[in-house]
Amino acid sequence: AFSQKVDAQLKNLEETDNSKVQIISTQKINSKAFRLLVETACCGTKFGWILDLHPHGADITPQNNNVARFYDIFTLSTIETLQNWSIDDVEGLSRLVLDIDQTFHSHQHSLVATHKNQRVSFNSDIVKDFVGFESFVQNPGEDNELIHLIFPLFPGKTSSDPLHVIKVHAKMKPSMEFAYADIELELPSMMKLTGSYSPTKWNLDMSLLDYLPPLQLILQTSWLKRKELVEALVGTMSVLEYDAMDYSKAFLMVKSKPAQTPATTTKIVKVTRLVEFSMSMDFPEKPPVLTIHELQGTQVWVLDPVLYRYSPRWSAHRMAEELVQHARNNQAWM
Repeated sequence: AFSQKVDAQLKNLEETDNSKVQIISTQKINSKAFRLLVETACCGTKFGWILDLHPHGADITPQNNNVARFYDIFTLSTIETLQNWSIDDVEGLSRLVLDIDQTFHSHQHSLVATHKNQRVSFNSDIVKDFVGFESFVQNPGEDNELIHLIFPLFPGKTSSDPLHVIKVHAKMKPSMEFAYADIELELPSMMKLTGSYSPTKWNLDMSLLDYLPPLQLILQTSWLKRKELVEALVGTMSVLEYDAMDYSKAFLMVKSKPAQTPATTTKIVKVTRLVEFSMSMDFPEKPPVLTIHELQGTQVWVLDPVLYRYSPRWSAHRMAEELVQHARNNQAWM
């Protein structure tokens, strides 16, 4: 009966939408004891917990040193669902593993919010209410202590806006000997262009309140300008494929200009090529690189941007027209 009830709780846990906590393994010790390896994550670091279930309750043991620090500070009564866990409550395990994760994160937030270095607590306070905010103190109280903050760069954007996935990973080392700070961007693999951008150096003399707006402006302006050009191409040209996440590339089917021979007025057969638009983070100051691909062969023509008729002040529609016209004038159609 005990095994069946544990299985029922495990099944309920599998059906619960809880991506923050994973059950890595389950082991039946005997007819009245089960052992689970539970894994949570914080700021990209994984933490393991051993959860023992038996008819009269549950026990938890940290699996690594970082969790052990947390375990030493907090008594088991901090995790209320651990004290109240019952084999007869089919949702008990789901609530327990979620509580483990939430309690650990709350402890990390508290360490940062009450840090003795005011620059750490001040910067944390600026971003703590952003949806998805995480904090983690690595080696707390030691000389090599390192504070991690992860938060969305554009907290006001919804899931319908691709920019909402961009996260900032701020690191602070506020030791007396060497104050250190660093900023990294965390993006999904499909945003390679934006991910190639290296933010300007951050130091603890500058708060995130002053550092973030210029970074937001640079990334958003470049992204919006690329989006405008790609949408102009889609609206007026035969676009086969384009990057709908980062707007870094677009592929067009382009036919050569219609022409006639002077003597016979016979129309020359049009040649169709694949034209690739490839943009950089410097767009629109720098124009896209145009590459012409042979459809039925392997020949490629990379056009020199220096020869374009182009201005970064043009509208997206004029840019599209001028660039496609420039590609049509290339010898690739001869």
